[in-house]
Amino acid sequence: MRRSLYAILFLLITLSLALIILQWFSYTGNTEQKVMVDNNTQLNESIQLVRKDNALVVTQSYNGLVQPTYELSIPSVIEQEQIFCETENGKQCEIIYNDNDITLMNGNEQHIIFTYQISIDSSLHSFLMENWSINLHSQQLKNTRLEIIEDHSPRGTWVTGASLQKYISKENIDFYAWEYSYMDSPPIFWTNKQLDSKEVEEIIYYVNEGNQVEKINAPSLARVPSSSPLTIVNIPGEDLVITPSLIIHDKDDVNFIEEGYIDKVLFESFSYDENDEWILQVLKSILLNRSVGDEFSNRLSEEMFTQLSGQALDEFIEIIFTYENKKLSSELLDRSLSAIDLGKTTFFSANTNQRNQTSSLYFVDERNFFINSKEIVNRPVIFRNGQLLFPLEDVLRQAGYKVSFFSDQETIYIEKGQDIWRFYLNKNYFIYNEEEWGLLSKPMEQIDHSVYIYETWLTDLFAVLVEKDEQTIDLTY
Repeated sequence: MRRSLYAILFLLITLSLALIILQWFSYTGNTEQKVMVDNNTQLNESIQLVRKDNALVVTQSYNGLVQPTYELSIPSVIEQEQIFCETENGKQCEIIYNDNDITLMNGNEQHIIFTYQISIDSSLHSFLMENWSINLHSQQLKNTRLEIIEDHSPRGTWVTGASLQKYISKENIDFYAWEYSYMDSPPIFWTNKQLDSKEVEEIIYYVNEGNQVEKINAPSLARVPSSSPLTIVNIPGEDLVITPSLIIHDKDDVNFIEEGYIDKVLFESFSYDENDEWILQVLKSILLNRSVGDEFSNRLSEEMFTQLSGQALDEFIEIIFTYENKKLSSELLDRSLSAIDLGKTTFFSANTNQRNQTSSLYFVDERNFFINSKEIVNRPVIFRNGQLLFPLEDVLRQAGYKVSFFSDQETIYIEKGQDIWRFYLNKNYFIYNEEEWGLLSKPMEQIDHSVYIYETWLTDLFAVLVEKDEQTIDLTY
């Protein structure tokens, strides 16, 4: 009997320990999975190119991998059969090719190394490589260091669309090192000429050795937000090449280069629906500081030039580029324009479906609006032309004025007691008790089928007191 009790007790203890162990493995397994999903470790990429006769030998390594699998993009200049992949410990990686999908089966490895070759024609006096490296698709932040070792004779000059960190030239070898973030395969240009470089207004220029740098008079080139400076190579006899980070030209037309560069940057930075191509034209016009689109997009850009300062336009562009690799839409543009601290706007959305006329650009002041301590919720205060505007009818009727509109709101009658005012929306004068008074500017505007009066004219003509703080706007009589 006692042996049976001991046996039962032993069995219960064994089962309890087994359950505890299973729970522990389950817990640790879930914890590791959670860490793997949530880990935002920095992904560091290192690429070294060594020139060997008719080929570039590439060693490309990634450190900080956290996913068990990664999708790869392999450009056509790399032969898949020649790619060798291994881990830091020398273990061969597994790459699965399935039609157009290429997957790296990474497992738990944090560090992998690719080696491969890129064929080049050594007889050329220059060449350009774009989309030349393996791209590992990841949501992690990525920093890259690119090194090129040149021991080929005759040695020339290597240029990339990235920030040069180090250049060492010895008797038998040249060493280059660049660093960049978030960019995949920056363009690489080689020429057999010796070039001099100079940075001017955040643009790096390369010219033939001994020549003077001729700065391109194109302010928009420096206005495009970028994590790396733009590089411009000016060599006689070279074909025009325009990429978002590198321009090669032979004294071509500056406007052509400028517009081509903006087109390239916008096209590669954003996606958009076919019907929204006008958005690119508006953004291009703002970057160039001149209207260059069709009639519709030009009306929008001209309205923005009229209503916004250069600083506000620059802020708008900077905000837009925080949405890089996203789809452009009128809603996204409204959200970006509303973020420059002038108020909320629906300018782009309001104009999306109407091509024959343009809705005015204005910003809704989101402070609480009161007239004689009574809150007004239906008609907001707006900001336009650098001033506040108030809904004319709501304000004056609250103060005991009679307001009448004629000729589709083009003529406005305002009465109070024996006093009568007559205003014309499109004229810089008004009539007060049959006497004409000239004005330096129009006191009112029709916006979205409602008439608004500027703060200055509201206080001067109708003796309204306007009090403002961070939360409220209060009108009193």
